[in-house]
Amino acid sequence: MPTAKELHSIIDTTRVPALDPVFDLSDTAAYLWTSTTHLESPPPAAETAPFHARGELAIYFAAGPALGKVESPPGSGRRVWMDVHGAGAQRSDPKTATPGVWTEGFGPQGDDIRGANLAKCVRRAH
Repeated sequence: MPTAKELHSIIDTTRVPALDPVFDLSDTAAYLWTSTTHLESPPPAAETAPFHARGELAIYFAAGPALGKVESPPGSGRRVWMDVHGAGAQRSDPKTATPGVWTEGFGPQGDDIRGANLAKCVRRAH
């Protein structure tokens, strides 16, 4: 899989999907895995620490909308899915997330945790 830097090199945030057109992507809402681990530091010693502190996150990019479940309108208590980051956004998902478990998202913007992101070859032949 590409590193975050490699995948970022073909991201074009002015279009949806946010990939160079040479890379066919029929799913404009796809999230694309990288091989880059996201580790918050310093890592805790305990196995009971949250997954985001144990190096269990992988960076991905949103080819289209980068969804989050947020309160809308503010103060209403009603949470809805909306594009909170936009095409080309870089985020991270647990490497072993089970799809469908994170129904309310994760973090302050309720980031969509899919756990079944796509892998896409990004190296061009020279």
